[in-house]
Amino acid sequence: MRRQNERPSVWTAVGVAALLLSAAGCGGAGAAADWGRIEVREGEAVLENSVFVCRLGSKVCGKGEGGADAWNDVITELTRKDVGIDQAGAQLDGVWMAFGRGRGELVEMKVTADGPDRRTLHVEWRNEFGPVVQDYTIYPDSPVLRIDYHSYGVNVVDIGRPGGARKGTYVFHGAEAWRDYRRTITEPAWREHENPHERLTDELYPAYPFPIHNARIWKGLDVSPLTYKGFFIMGIYDADTGAGYGRVAPAASIDTLKLLFDAGFELFPCFGRPHEPYTQYLFTVTGGAGEILSLGKRIADAAAAGAPVPRAAPPQGDEAR
Repeated sequence: MRRQNERPSVWTAVGVAALLLSAAGCGGAGAAADWGRIEVREGEAVLENSVFVCRLGSKVCGKGEGGADAWNDVITELTRKDVGIDQAGAQLDGVWMAFGRGRGELVEMKVTADGPDRRTLHVEWRNEFGPVVQDYTIYPDSPVLRIDYHSYGVNVVDIGRPGGARKGTYVFHGAEAWRDYRRTITEPAWREHENPHERLTDELYPAYPFPIHNARIWKGLDVSPLTYKGFFIMGIYDADTGAGYGRVAPAASIDTLKLLFDAGFELFPCFGRPHEPYTQYLFTVTGGAGEILSLGKRIADAAAAGAPVPRAAPPQGDEAR
């Protein structure tokens, strides 16, 4: 097992096996191969359909203890093909076990679904804290990447480049109603909490380190104004172009939620309690706030009904409120 801060060296060996599995499932030129692909190259996995290209690979995502490079396996590219914009930035879908400690050593990568309606890449890592196990699923003509978190760490970090820009504009379903509700809460222990990472504020989109949601400390607060059918719908986009990305996440699984530097999000699933498997949906847009919210609702509708994820569709207008 490699040390946590060393560059991974096992992508290639495991990747060859995954590539062979993918090729075998595709049959080389079958009908299922027409709409997309999952393959592994030197040091990275590639998932692609008609809408986007997603790459998983290893990179330095900052500094850890003692100033050592903090390596992690993350989404290193998320390019919306119709506009040619890569939104991965510093990291997308960064799962961290502790400060500066990433997913760990890659030990398994295999294609577990390869058909006309979906393709799934199963990935497992090991580290001193516990295994990380995830599935990444793409669909035909869909801007949605489904991510199943079977076993995971402390948080999930997105610090992207929304629409290719260094900073973007946030939009959440129910943000204004949630702010108005928070303004009615006077609990001193929350409003005057000594740790700003836990403190309740009144801002529409609180700047880091203040959370926008904190079920672990703000016990009993009704989060329903910020949810849609039990899901958080969030996104960030470039106001000049409308291009951006977002997430749909189950509110029951996300105990703390923060906004990171006008570039992304930090989600803490099952924080301080036993971890349970859950699913998030990462997606790309070109239609700004309106498309983030309309597509996010379509994803949540499908998830709640157990239906397939939505395919690409035109923006449904500005629904930022």
